[in-house]
Amino acid sequence: MKLITKKILNLESMMFFVYLVFLSSVSGSMFPPLENTCSGSYCHIMYRNYGFSEKKAPKLLEFHFTSCDDLKVLQLMPNLRTLELEFCTNEHINKINPRSIPNLSTLQLRRGNLSGLNDEHFAKWPDIKVLDLGGNSIATVTNETFYGVPHLSLLALPGNDIQILPQGIFETLPELLHLDLSGNRISNLEGSIFSGNPKLEMLLLNRNPLTSISPSALISLANLRLLDLSNCGPLSALTLPGAHSIILDNSGLKSLEIEGSVFKLSAKKNQITNIRLHYKSSLTELDLQNNSLSTYDIPRLLMGMWRLQHLDLSNNLIHDFPAAGSDNTSELFLLPNLKFLNLSGNFLKRLHYDSPIPWARLTHLDLSFSGLFFLQSSTIESAFNLEALYIQGNRLRYVPPTTFQQSHPGFKEVALYDNIYTPEAYKKATMFFRDIKVNVIEKSQCEAQSNDSLKDVCANFINKAQVGPTNRNSLKEKSDDFNEEHQNDSPSNNSDNETSLHFINKSPKDPSNKTSLNEKVDNSKEKPLNDPRSNENSTEALPDFANKSQIFNKQVAFRNDMTRLAWPEVNGEPISVWTLVLIVALSLSLGINVILIKILCRYSGRHIVPQATPQSSLETIFIHNLIPAEDIRD
Repeated sequence: MKLITKKILNLESMMFFVYLVFLSSVSGSMFPPLENTCSGSYCHIMYRNYGFSEKKAPKLLEFHFTSCDDLKVLQLMPNLRTLELEFCTNEHINKINPRSIPNLSTLQLRRGNLSGLNDEHFAKWPDIKVLDLGGNSIATVTNETFYGVPHLSLLALPGNDIQILPQGIFETLPELLHLDLSGNRISNLEGSIFSGNPKLEMLLLNRNPLTSISPSALISLANLRLLDLSNCGPLSALTLPGAHSIILDNSGLKSLEIEGSVFKLSAKKNQITNIRLHYKSSLTELDLQNNSLSTYDIPRLLMGMWRLQHLDLSNNLIHDFPAAGSDNTSELFLLPNLKFLNLSGNFLKRLHYDSPIPWARLTHLDLSFSGLFFLQSSTIESAFNLEALYIQGNRLRYVPPTTFQQSHPGFKEVALYDNIYTPEAYKKATMFFRDIKVNVIEKSQCEAQSNDSLKDVCANFINKAQVGPTNRNSLKEKSDDFNEEHQNDSPSNNSDNETSLHFINKSPKDPSNKTSLNEKVDNSKEKPLNDPRSNENSTEALPDFANKSQIFNKQVAFRNDMTRLAWPEVNGEPISVWTLVLIVALSLSLGINVILIKILCRYSGRHIVPQATPQSSLETIFIHNLIPAEDIRD
């Protein structure tokens, strides 16, 4: 009996072994190897748990997975170099076995919820060189978070909630070249926080509420190539070391000092009135648009910029672009390499021919909305390399096409509208430019692109003209000079601000009306209410105004009656055209969404694996799930 029982047990164990072998063979045939799913050295799997055989994929070097639910697949990639994961937590990261991917050099964890980083958080990958932790809601870091990764060259922490950078947090990263801290909640940089990163070349601090930066915080960065402090602040006063490119846009700056050399400087949309550059000769591009610089700041600022090629001073408080030698100093005020010049939105009256502008080298000139009443033809004739000219929104009367009849082989674009040309002169000039294959920008094109931007620019001009900086010549002196020189062009009883604002607000409804709205307001402010002349003028104009008002009211009433006949009413009020359009659009959108939801439910979980291997993880192309699985197999 015992012998029979023993034989039965042996038979059962043998059958169980055969059953296991059968299951393993079946599972091996059911789950394909990873190499078949991921072609070449690159693989991207989207939103689905896949089963793979246990066969390893030694050729796979870069793997992108949009989920952290099942990371056992990483054990099949012994030679993996780049790993990108999304929607991970710290628990998922702790489960990764570093021995399964010993050659990992790039780790990208995006759009997850890491919340906080502890000491030596990534020390189990000591050879890692690139670490991207963007958009993970990281709020806290310690001074030892990045211990154990001494070879790190790129560290990206954008779009998190970091408020405080502990002292010494980056001291253990001597090879760091690129540091991205943009889009956080950092309010100040204290001490020598970057003293352990002498090789740092790119530092991105934009979109942080920075209000103070210690002078010693950036002084150790001798190799800095890009410093981005845009959309920070307000940083009222700032002292910076040198860098190849510095971006300070929209940071509330009033005073700026750069102690080192800089090649490209952008500080637009600030309130800068004082700027000091220690090494001007290295600068090639300077963008200071939308600041508060005046005429007297220009020579002191630009003198010595021998290599400057791009200059943007638009929307400042410049009344005159000074001529060479106007500062009465021994140094020449010259810009011999200047090619791009933008002076639009200032308060210029004329542009001196003996200014430091190298007309022969100039390719782009923008003088739009600057109050110009005269532009010498010799200046344009000398600019034979000119490619684009924008002189719209001024007080120019006539630009003869003969000015451009000389050799301008590269001339491509011109804008002439919103001046006080005669219709015949404007038509003749535009026809001439179109005949020589030059693009003529019309006012209707600009209004179609951005109808509100022009209003904002004009409002900005008005505010600057009315306020203006202190210790400057008033606009009255500029207006008086213009009236003395051009009595025939404007009435003798112009108000103080009439000349400076005449070019801004011309009534679009009445082209023949040469008096702007601002002039009418200013003239009305000059006359007191008890002035008999004012009463006489108002009495004479009253009947005409009353008749026009009555006609206008009748037109409005007639239009309302027609509207009630044409459209249905709700609570006694007619439904507007836009309301009907909105109802139709919402109905169509609802129908389309229903169709798309059905399609997505039908094909959910399917994907395509890219066949071509991208050059880097930053060039990964995500492919949506809208193709049936049958087509994929074929």
